[in-house]
Amino acid sequence: MTRRAKGWLAVVFLALVLGGFVAGFATTPATRARFWAWRAGSSDRKARLKARERLLDIGRPAIDSVYVDLVAGEICDRLAAVPARDRVVFVGCCEAGANLAPGAKGGTSVGYFVERSFASPCERYMIVRVPETWPDPVAEGLAAKPVGALRMLVIGRWDPRHGNLDALLVARLAAEDPLAATLVEEARARVESAR
Repeated sequence: MTRRAKGWLAVVFLALVLGGFVAGFATTPATRARFWAWRAGSSDRKARLKARERLLDIGRPAIDSVYVDLVAGEICDRLAAVPARDRVVFVGCCEAGANLAPGAKGGTSVGYFVERSFASPCERYMIVRVPETWPDPVAEGLAAKPVGALRMLVIGRWDPRHGNLDALLVARLAAEDPLAATLVEEARARVESAR
């Protein structure tokens, strides 16, 4: 074998080893999370929604570094289409046994004891209409997990004609979640800056 052939063989071998390393590294949850977090910053709503869906598929704790931004960004996107006077955002505890998971009987109403409101003042107890099915996997994923959490961040549209609050997004806040307080504060800051 000539010296030139050995050189090419070494280059091919090195490329295969490097390619295998890159492929293996690119399939780790942390790397996928970084990629989808970057895509979530897109100016296109559909691209952001897809990226947030993929991040939720990866799951926590792998996405904890971007979770707060994911939820706060989704809140802003949902509220963008709602007139400022009809925006309602609050943190509250729902009645025990409320089922917000996919397949739950749709169009039901859930009662919440309001702890804190941001966009518009809320009464201490709010009835929220939950859609029959959530409009996309992001809303579905945030409403479904963690299952036992009764404290939630609720984003909705006030319907003055019927006196109802229609849920646009519900994010569960587990008591033991170290990101819950940060998520609430980031949501508050973004909602207040969007007024």
